[in-house]
Formats: sequence, structure tokens, C-alpha cells
Amino acid sequence: MATALVLGSGAALPAKGRFNTTLAILEGARTVLVDCASPASELLYHHGVDYTSVDTVVITHMHADHVTGIGQLAHMKHHFVDAVHPRAFFDRQDPFFKDNLRFPPRDKWTDVNSWLTIYVPEGVEDSIRQYMKALYMRPEVFTKFEVRVLPYGGGEVHRDELFKITAYPNVHIRHYYPELRNTDAMLSSNTILVEVGGRTCLYSSDVAGLKEIEGIVRKVDTVFVEGAHPTPREILQFAQRLDLKRVFVLHIHAPHEEEFARLKDELARANVTLTYDGFEVDL
Repeated sequence: MATALVLGSGAALPAKGRFNTTLAILEGARTVLVDCASPASELLYHHGVDYTSVDTVVITHMHADHVTGIGQLAHMKHHFVDAVHPRAFFDRQDPFFKDNLRFPPRDKWTDVNSWLTIYVPEGVEDSIRQYMKALYMRPEVFTKFEVRVLPYGGGEVHRDELFKITAYPNVHIRHYYPELRNTDAMLSSNTILVEVGGRTCLYSSDVAGLKEIEGIVRKVDTVFVEGAHPTPREILQFAQRLDLKRVFVLHIHAPHEEEFARLKDELARANVTLTYDGFEVDL
């Protein structure tokens, strides 16, 4: 059964005890990340996940608290997949690394993929490719590893034997930057649906309002909704109105913590759970 692991549960504003939001979906020997905030690779290891198992990353939009972990993740996976002297200071079989991991299971240890595909909203792919190039993530230094940066729009983003990933555009960025609407700025933002093992998991990313995802969540098994832009009361009313069975709140805005605490009992009755860094649930 696939597992969702909240690596970071906080929003952009610094908060004690919460890193910026990254959601990991674990299945078989593979990990898919929805968003990749800093320090995603360190948090994977901290929670016992081999970051070489990450082969697919979907960036919902280009705010820094959603994308700043991809460079380090690419570096660390490259290090362990290629392990080329003089850059390799220890390898993946070293007990210092291996003995602290719980995923993938030992019988799937060799099944990880040697590539990393990063999906980004259409229009920023060349910037991310240049960023990777500036970080020395270039074909000349790869022996087995490969980084691919691919654009996506609304609709199907990725499909393979385990995962299907679909994007639903939302207006968060257009709402956030009204002064940029008539410029060449990339204003794409997306809610992401992951299908794995016959189950569905929705990650709302940042939204202008929860009505944007009402038409999607009714048929979804597990909903991760952001807790930065909607208020805690709005999230409660959203779950109650739609009679949702599993709602998990991440991307939590620090000043909302007090109101979430006041509404704790009502949220529980509405099947709404506040997540934390390291929160894990079977899908």
C-alpha cells in the first residue's frame, strides 16, 4: 500500500517546528515528491527514506517555498547513483547511510531508478534547466544518472506502471500578482492529483480559495489541503459542506496555529487532521 509522508508542513513564513511543505508518496521502491521545498533531501533521510528512490518531482508553482529543494536533491541523488571519484565521499552501501533507512525495503534496495524527472509549469522549464546546468548537473558529469526537466500544463502530467499524475490549474498566482497579468510573467499554479494502487490523493497546493477544488475533491480518497490562504474556519466549513472523509492540512501558516487549536474538536468531528513534519498516512 502506498504511503503519504509529509516532509515539511509549514508555509512560507518561518515557523518553529515546521519546514516548508513537501509531500512524498512512497510505493514499492519509488518516491514521488509533490513540491520540493528546502531541505527536502535532508528530511527524506531524517525520516528514513533513501533519496535515491525519488525519481519524479512535480512542482506546483514557482514560489520559493515550493521549489528550493530541487538542486540539493539532484546533487545528492547524482552522488549516490554515479559515485564517481573525486566527488564520491562515501557510497550508498555505506552503513552510515544504509543503516538509517526504512524505505525502500531491503528486498527492493536495488530497484530504484537512476534518473530524476522534474515537472514544472509550462514556461519555466528553460530556467530550471539552466539552474541545473549552473549546479554542474550536466551530461558530461553523468555516468548512469540523468536529470530531465519537463513542462506541463493542465491535464495528465505523468503516467507509468505505478503512478498517474494529473494537474488542475488554479488561480493562486494570478490572484497573488494582479499587477503581472499583462506581463510576460509565468502565472501558472496547479493542484495535483496522484493515483497509485487504485487510490487517489489530492494535494491542493496554494489556492486563491477552496471553491477552486470543490469539483475535484468529491471523488478523491485522501485530500491534503493547504492551511495558509484559507482560514481554519473556512477549511472546517469546506470539509463539513462536502462531507469529506479524510482531510489533512499542511502548508500551515504560523499565525493560524492558534485558531486551529481552538477548533481542534470541531475539526476532528469533520475528519480534518492537522499534519506535522514527519506525519505519515496510508493511502
